[in-house]
Amino acid sequence: KPTSFDFGVTAIEHLFIDEFMPYCGLIELQVYLLGLRFAQEKKEANLATLAKFLDVEYARVAEAYRYWQKQGLVTLLQEDNDSFDVVYLSLRDIYLQSNFESKSNATSLDYSLWHQELFNEISSLLALPLSEMECQSLGEFLQGKEIHRELVLKAYDEAKKKKYRNREAMKLLTYWAQHRIDTPEDVDKLKERINFRSYQYKEILKALGQPYRSPNIGEKQCIDAWLDEYNFSLETILSEIARITRSKQNPNMNYLNAIFKRLYEEKDQAPSFDHEEEEDLRRLGRKI
Repeated sequence: KPTSFDFGVTAIEHLFIDEFMPYCGLIELQVYLLGLRFAQEKKEANLATLAKFLDVEYARVAEAYRYWQKQGLVTLLQEDNDSFDVVYLSLRDIYLQSNFESKSNATSLDYSLWHQELFNEISSLLALPLSEMECQSLGEFLQGKEIHRELVLKAYDEAKKKKYRNREAMKLLTYWAQHRIDTPEDVDKLKERINFRSYQYKEILKALGQPYRSPNIGEKQCIDAWLDEYNFSLETILSEIARITRSKQNPNMNYLNAIFKRLYEEKDQAPSFDHEEEEDLRRLGRKI
């Protein structure tokens, strides 16, 4: 509904509300807002006017403006003890000057001959050649990194059908670097390990009567420990699960993990639990 009478408005950026208001004191906030109103209305006002309006001591108003000077939102001129002029600064200008710099980005032609040849090889591999922006993005990504040319080409070959092929290729390169992958052959070996481990997860869940879901993070950690840390074969794990499920229905992962840990500690010898140990394992197996 349109206003029927103008009561006046004091404009203030959301940056002030988000970045400064939560951390200042009440007097500092009152002084800043009242001074901003007088400044925008171009009214004749001084620190004594603000002190009287807010019913606070003059020195407290001067102290509040020194606080805002430290925050970089005002400038104090012609200072004489607690007497000075106050200049309010634009938050937008402050934000832009502190967060953005005018600079010319390197074009694809500014990169080395190695990069130029790589850009051309990738463009030949793709249905549509790399754009100038994609070349710049890839050049920046490769700066300071030792990545084999063949590995970069493989990443783009796998990402070429994706919507954001450049971003997907760089995500692949980052993932491979985390797994210490140096050559395309290492990539294939990693895929084989991942596929085989997925097969192992599926077989173990199938043995537990849950063939149609994927393991969660905790279950993966337990199974990985059985296979990698305890060095049990998949056949041994499946055989032990079959033995356990004959006497216990739906054993949870805590229970199974305790069983396999005990087997490992006894060096693959069949565990002989007494009644008390069995009860301890049963308590571990209960859901919380």
